[in-house]
This record gives sequence, structure tokens and C-alpha cells, in this order.
Amino acid sequence: MVPAREYSGGGGDQPCFPQCLDWIMENQNPDGSWGLDPGHPFLVRDSLSSTLACVLALRKWDVGQQLVQNGMDFIASNGWAAESKDQFSPVGFDIIFPAMIEYAKELNLTLPLNPSLLDSLIYIQYSEIRRKRNQDYALEGLGKSCDWKGVISEHQKSNGSLFNSPATTAAALIHCRDEKCFEYLISVLNANCNGWVPTIYPVDIYTRLCVIDTLEKLGVNRYFEFELRNILDEIYERWLKKEDEIFSDITCRAMAFRLLRVKGYDVSSDEFEEFVDQEHFFDTVGIQYSGVSTLLELYRASQTRICDEGVLDKIHAWTSAFLKQQLLHQTILDKRLQKQVDYDLKNFYGTLDQFGIRRSIELYDARDFQILKTAYRCPTVHNDDFILFSVQNFRISQSRYQEELQQMERWYVECRLDRLNQGRKILQISYILTAAVIVGPELSLARISYAQVVVLISCLDDFFDLYGSKEEAFRIIELVSNWNVHPETNYCSQEVEILFTALYNTVNEVAEKAYDKQGYYVEHDLVSMLSGSSY
Repeated sequence: MVPAREYSGGGGDQPCFPQCLDWIMENQNPDGSWGLDPGHPFLVRDSLSSTLACVLALRKWDVGQQLVQNGMDFIASNGWAAESKDQFSPVGFDIIFPAMIEYAKELNLTLPLNPSLLDSLIYIQYSEIRRKRNQDYALEGLGKSCDWKGVISEHQKSNGSLFNSPATTAAALIHCRDEKCFEYLISVLNANCNGWVPTIYPVDIYTRLCVIDTLEKLGVNRYFEFELRNILDEIYERWLKKEDEIFSDITCRAMAFRLLRVKGYDVSSDEFEEFVDQEHFFDTVGIQYSGVSTLLELYRASQTRICDEGVLDKIHAWTSAFLKQQLLHQTILDKRLQKQVDYDLKNFYGTLDQFGIRRSIELYDARDFQILKTAYRCPTVHNDDFILFSVQNFRISQSRYQEELQQMERWYVECRLDRLNQGRKILQISYILTAAVIVGPELSLARISYAQVVVLISCLDDFFDLYGSKEEAFRIIELVSNWNVHPETNYCSQEVEILFTALYNTVNEVAEKAYDKQGYYVEHDLVSMLSGSSY
């Protein structure tokens, strides 16, 4: 929509960025709309907004008459979505969409919308503008009535943008000349050479954080440890420099803090001091940061708090209460996000890796999207490769665990532990709990050895407490105390023989395996611990 003027040597009757106009003409959806996922039942309002914006651009530069007509037909059929409570709403829709309707009048374009709907939308816009709170992100909806020079003076970032929003920055450039705004828009187009413009730019750090978070949740981060550590090192350096790309975006800041802290980087919770009060938060942050997704990231960041971190304690208190209210009142339209919020709130003490990975795989959707002024999808984060890789990895892990459980079952029978009167499924329970906390294929030996120890301790504990006599208990203690001196004919009972023989053989086997792996014979250490715990 920006006229060429002196920026590119053309006249005011030519577009400053013709490649964008070309993209519009080449990318209309079959149903006459523009936007992500045509036909998505909850993105009709988003398509309505995107379609009207593209129709206005074509009309302004007097090109693509048939495309304009196709767009108008879509608007006529889907105008209902502008007021529907069941639609995902682009951020700032109530201000920006009515402004586009008014601009259509300036272009002598009669929109096929019901007059009562138009009046309702204008009234909603008027009410929103009168509130005068957190509207900066949607300033293009104010048009000529906005003090653009004042906005540029107060809000322009070092990259030349207004709020990292190409749309708001372009609106400022339409109404007043500013070289930094122009240079920012050129940089956006250079980064996206085919003429399309993202709803937010830059998103480099946020995208890389999302990739790290996604790979960890899907359980495949161990394959990229070197690369991910390098990314986190770079982000940490930029955190220390308090770079605007991190700190101006609350969602990005919260995610960076969480991922850096859990990986051992020294990051201070003082960077969230301004968010400790709920009322102050909603009074001061931009509308793009007042949604459930941002609040969920703040809540997750607060979960990494350590002792005496009052800032995170306060954030945790109000964000958890807020999210619970959203679930209670069923105000989260995105069902996948709703499930994620519910899961995070119920598992606030954490979750076991494999259970969390399976849940993440179930919730992951390669066609997932985010929504700001328009809905958008980042293929770096949401793609079929990630889900295919993670599912395959999960299946391999499950197969490995099944093989290990079968190995445990053979050991259990060989040790004759199946002959004991056990009231619990001790073998399965011990292995499942062990596999839940000792993960990774490289830890197979440790997983099996630890599970065997848990089984033996549980069997001995049950025998001491429930089944064995006092004489048998003392005999087991005596045998452990005299580890290498135990005449096989003096076990006192078959149960004592089974328990001690299983313990003796398993400890020696573990010691031999540990020696092969580590070059250190641990039998003496293990026996010392057993002797100390027998009294």
C-alpha cells in the first residue's frame, strides 16, 4: 500500500514494493480468499481480514479486477465470521478491520457486507479506541488520525520497525517519510525474497528457541546436542547484552529464560520484575502479549524458580490462577492449546520423560499455527519431518524397553524369585519406574542393573516385613555380613537361599559389568553398602 514517491524513484501512482503486489496476484486461494489454510473452520475471520487487505491493495493500484471480484465473493459469503464468537481472532482485528472498511469507501469500493454488521463493527472499533489502552500494536487501524511522527519518535526500534510489525511500520511510512522505516521494510523483503511479508519480523531467536523446545519435548534433542548447545550459547550472550529481540517480546523472553535456566545458564529472574502484578501486566503490555500462549510461557518460566525467588513466586501465583480461570470458563478456543494448558497445570511438579514425550507427540501437529495480525505457520518448527522422526525414535525406545523387560523377566526366573510369595507385580513396577528416570539407549546397563537392585530390595523388604521369620531375617543379615563365607548347606530355608543367592550373583554380575565399562571393581563398595543397610 506504500506509494513509491521518492523512495524508489517512482511516482505516487506506483507501489513502492511491487513484488508484494505480484505475490498477492499469484497467491489467491481457490475459494477467492487469501490467508493460511483456506477452509479451516476457525480461521474464517483471519481469512476475511487477509482477503480484505489484499482486495484493497489490488483496488488501490487498479490491477487484478477478477481477483478483486473473487475476493469480494468470498467476503460476501463469509462476512458472518467478523462477529462470530467461535472464530480465532487476529490481534487488533476490532480496530484494524473496521479501518479497512472505511478505507474501502475512500477507494469507492462497496463491500458486500450487511449494513447492520458494518455499524456493529464501527461501534466496536470506536469503543476499543476510546479505551486508549495497549493499542499501539494496531495503530494502522487509526490511519490519518494517528500522530505518526510522535509514534515513530517514541516507539521506533533500532531496526527501524514499529513493534517488529511490518504492517504498522508500512502504515507509518504511508503517512510520513522515515528512512529507517523504509530500510526496515526493505530488510524484511530481502529476507523473504519471493515477495510475501511475515506478520512479525525478526523472529530468528524466537524460532530457534521454539525448535529447541520442540526437539526436547519430542525426545529427539540428544541427536543434536552440539548444535543446540551452540544455539543456547549464542542466545545466552544476547541475553546478557539484553538484546531487544529477546526482551521486547515477552513470550520470547520467558522461553529463553526457561530453556537457559534448565540447561544451567546463569539467568536472573529480576528480568521479570515488571510482570509480578497481574493488573499492572494487563494494563501495560501490548495486546499481542495478553493472550493465553504468552501467559502459558510466563507460567512455565515461573516453574523454574528456586529458593527465595519472590518474583517468580508471584508470577506463578497469578498466571496459574489466570490459566485455571480460562479453563474453567472455556475461553480457550484452540483445543490443542487448551489441552496443553490443562496438562501443564496438572503436572506442575514435573512429568516423567517418556510420558511427557508421548503426550507431546500426541499434541504435535505439523500444520499447527500461531496468530498475531494474521495466522502464520513456521515450517522450521512445525513440519512432518519432526513428527516422523520423533515417532520412529519413540517406537525404537519402546522396543528397547520391551527387550530390557524381557531380559529382566529371564533374570527373575533364573534367580527363582518367581517362587517367592510376592503380593506385588514387583518386576514390572521396578523396571517401569527405573526406565522412567534413567533414559537413553546408552544407559541400558545402568537401567537394568538399577531395576534389578530395586527388585531385590523390594523382595527382601517384603520378606523381612511379611513372610520371613525372625530366624530367617537374622540369617540373611549374617550371610551378607560374611559375604564370601557362606556354606551352601546352611541357609535355614529355601526362601533364604533364593534371596541371598539372587543377591550374591546379581551383585557380582553388576560388579563385573561395571569393571568392564569403567575399569573399577565395585563389589567391595556394593557389599559395604549392603552390610550397612542390613542392621
